[in-house]
Parts: sequence; C-alpha cells; structure tokens
Amino acid sequence: MAEALLGLDYGILASTAPKERAGYRLAVGLFAGVSLTMVAADAYFGHLFFAGGMGVVVFGSLLGYIHFAFYRLALITLTTRPLAEKEPPSAGGSVAGIRKWLRPDASSLFRILFVSLIALAVSFPGAALFYHRQAEQIQSVQREKIMAEMDQGIGSHLCNPESRFPFLVIETLWKKPGYRLLVFLWVIWIFSPLALLSRLRYAADMRYGFELAKKHREMVEKDFYSVLLEAQEDINTRFGGKVNLKELLVYEDAPFNTRFRNQKDRQFGDHLDFAAYLNSL
Repeated sequence: MAEALLGLDYGILASTAPKERAGYRLAVGLFAGVSLTMVAADAYFGHLFFAGGMGVVVFGSLLGYIHFAFYRLALITLTTRPLAEKEPPSAGGSVAGIRKWLRPDASSLFRILFVSLIALAVSFPGAALFYHRQAEQIQSVQREKIMAEMDQGIGSHLCNPESRFPFLVIETLWKKPGYRLLVFLWVIWIFSPLALLSRLRYAADMRYGFELAKKHREMVEKDFYSVLLEAQEDINTRFGGKVNLKELLVYEDAPFNTRFRNQKDRQFGDHLDFAAYLNSL
C-alpha cells in the first residue's frame, strides 16, 4: 500500500532506522484515512446538492478523485529530493531543518496552498455530515418557505419542490460553535499527513530521502553514460575515433551539470574579444 499510495521504495525504507520506518508507515495510514474521509465529504456534498444516489456517486467519484490526485501529488514531492542536492552537514542539522521550515521555497508554498484549498473544500461538507438531520431540516424549512411565498403567485410553476440549498445549510450551521469546532478538526485531520511527511523530510536524522536520491542519481548516471558510450561507438565508426565525447563535456558532474570543468581557468573578454573570435572562425 505504501508503494501504491506514496511510491515509497521498500528496499531503501527497510534500511532506515525503526523510528523512520514507523513514521512513514503512519504517514501512509494517515493518508489512506484522509483519502477515505475526503471521498466521504465530497459524496455528502453531492447529497446536499442533489438528494439521492446520483449526486453521491458523481460528486464522490469526481471531486474525490481530484482531491485525492492533487493531495497525493503534494505528498509524493515530499518523499523525493533533487538529484543535485547535497546532504547537509551532520552538525547543526536540526537548526538547518528549522530554518527550512521558517523559510519555505516556492514548492512548499504551493504545496501548502493546494492542501489548504482541499482542506477547506472538504471540511465544510465533512463537518455537516455530523449534522445530517439538521441539514435536511434546514433545507426542508427553506423549501416550504419559498413554496409558501410563491403559492398562487407569478412564477410559482418555476419553483422546484425538490430544490436543495447546500450553501444555506453551511451558512446556518456555521453559527453553531460545535460545527465550527468540527470544521477546525477536519482541517487539522486533512493536514496531518502533510505535517508528518514534512517532519520526515526535513528532520536531520531522517535518511530515506537522501538514500532514495542516491539511488536515483546512480540510475541517471548509468543511463547517461550508457547513452554516451553508444554515441561514442557510433562516432568512432564514422570518424575513426578523432572525437572523444567525454573530453567535450562542459561540466565535471554530468549529467547533473552543477560544476563547470576548469571554471577557475575560464577568462571572459569584452565585445572586442568576441568580434576578434568571430573573425578568426
């Protein structure tokens, strides 16, 4: 289930500390529980719009899949690290993690934004699920009120006796302290997998992300140099080995390309030097 939900590598995870393995297992369980509750909240939102099974199935499957997909994408980005990222020094690692939390990058801000929108979208109908009787009573009273006002009046035939008022339900229930508390608890529940995986990613003693990045770097390097060797063989066949592709690499750490080769010896001229270079071609 861990691989299906969050794409975790069992082999690497098994080599980590027991505390870290337990943390990732708990994160997977929380995400599975949050996913089920998101689908349930979306399905009930469909019931608030359209009484009957059709609204429940359509909203539960459509909105539930959208919320699940976006949330899963946000969490998967926390289980991986950039291939060119260097490991922080062991000393002061916790301080670096705290600074990372206080100064999030753009990806962290977008991740929090998307999860916040998902939490707001499912928390209100999810909390209303616990007030089902009152929600139906609010809708029934509103329908009777509208029908009474339009009885025998102009346009009375335009009023649907099965009309639903989901946003009126939420607005009315919001006046109850218990409903507001439930909305707040739902938001905390939705954020729990994100908070736990963020802790597992930025803590100084967690190794899964770095070990996974190391494995991915080895895979990328293997693929890069295998392609390079194939290209070198083709060039040797055509040009008799006059060109060495390895010597033509601009970067020392290809294919990650973070350090120029002989960067200290590089000299940059002005526009006159550039014109002289063009004339020498």
